[in-house]
Amino acid sequence: MAAGRVGDDMADLARRIDDDRDALACATHRGDCCVIGIGEWDKLTPLKEALAADADYARGWHDNLACCAMDEGVGWEMAQAIAARFMRLAFDVDTSRRMILDLVALAREPPCPA
Repeated sequence: MAAGRVGDDMADLARRIDDDRDALACATHRGDCCVIGIGEWDKLTPLKEALAADADYARGWHDNLACCAMDEGVGWEMAQAIAARFMRLAFDVDTSRRMILDLVALAREPPCPA
């Protein structure tokens, strides 16, 4: 992936998510039917609480989302960013910090003996 490309792709993704959020807010305000109705969000509350309470469970969701992105041809770094952004926006769970801590811990481990 070319230098600067990840930032450009993330900026585009952020614009699209913001556009979707604005459209949903507008439709909700007008009382239009939405893909997810106003009362439907309440059904996700137990999942949101479970993800917030268990970092490993949230990381499992993050990893599955990132793998789906990579299956579509997205690079590893972008897939991680996409998964972290989705987890934050959908469930208010920050998996990006956990990912960084895991990578730092992995880098500090001594190399495996040959």
